Amino acid sequence: MAWIILIVAGMLEAVWASALSASKGFKRR
Repeated sequence: MAWIILIVAGMLEAVWASALSASKGFKRR
């Protein structure tokens, strides 16, 4: 069960990083 949490956490981190970079790019425009 723990590995499922780790995988979900990794996916959320990736989504958060992509969303953060996208928001920065949008603000720059």
